[in-house]
Formats: sequence, C-alpha cells, structure tokens
Amino acid sequence: MAKKRSVRRAAVDRGEPGQTAKRGGRTLRSYTVGALPIVNRMLQRVQLEPFLRDHLRPDGPRTKLPTCTGLLLVLRNLLFSREPVYGVSEWADRYAPDLVGMTTAQREHLNDDRLGRCLAPLVRVGAA
Repeated sequence: MAKKRSVRRAAVDRGEPGQTAKRGGRTLRSYTVGALPIVNRMLQRVQLEPFLRDHLRPDGPRTKLPTCTGLLLVLRNLLFSREPVYGVSEWADRYAPDLVGMTTAQREHLNDDRLGRCLAPLVRVGAA
C-alpha cells in the first residue's frame, strides 16, 4: 500500500517585479523588455483599450484590477508566451508593471481568479 504524501505549499512571495541583485549596499533591479514596447504601440494604434472600456460593463468600486487591464494582460501573454492563466502573474512579474499595462498597486492583486473574472464578460458576450 502506497503512503500518501502530504504536500505543503509555500506561501507565494509577491515581492517587487523583475530580478534583483544586491552588492555593497546597492540594489539593481532588471526587467525583461523584449518586444512589449512594439506590441504596446500596436495595441495603442488600434485603440483596443478604449474599445474595451466602451463595450464592457463598468467595474465596481471595489475592483482592484480593472477588467480591461486584465484582458489586455492576457492578450499580451498570449502573444508572447502562452502561459496558462495560473502562470500569467509569474510571467508578468518578469516585466516592469508599466510595460504590461498595470500599476504597482494593481500588480499586487493579479492572480488567476481575478483574470478569470476578467475573461467572464467575453464569455457572456460570445454567448449572446
């Protein structure tokens, strides 16, 4: 009879994004840039963010990560690395928050559950 293993899950440390190197009292933070500035410019030119804001229901007052921001983040992820929804927050941590369209405060609230709630309006629109 096989023994059941108990799996302990470590708490997720959502420190600062990017990679950090410390030496001699100084800290260097580096981020991945890649082609995100080019894709961001293309998204800006096609005005996808204003389109989404105009056609989605307004977010509630308690919403920490706007639906439009979450949808654009998922789109950027699909274009670059196609991480599963539960891996998008780790993927986004490699980039500076402004490159992925978020503020530092919004980044703290990024998780797979919130991204699922961001995708829900698209399912409702597709079913109509």
